Amino acid sequence: MGKWTYTILNIAFFTPIILLIFKRYWGAVKKEKRFIVLAGIFGFIIFFIIDPIATQWGAWGFDYSKTLEIRFGLSVIEELVWALLVSMI
Repeated sequence: MGKWTYTILNIAFFTPIILLIFKRYWGAVKKEKRFIVLAGIFGFIIFFIIDPIATQWGAWGFDYSKTLEIRFGLSVIEELVWALLVSMI
């Protein structure tokens, strides 16, 4: 898969979950869309602060050859998108 590995894995894991949520809970999603977006933004901001520090510290790391190589310090954009989606879900 090469540099698209992390992106493809995010799509493969999150697409079914997101589709299920929209199908099963559309009324709640529609009613609470502002809360869902704010939760995603809040999670993104917290993770944007923590992830580069944890990566620098060595708590986790990345195989940069399997990412799109858009970096924020030692973190990658796919990780930050992951944090946004997890927070919204």
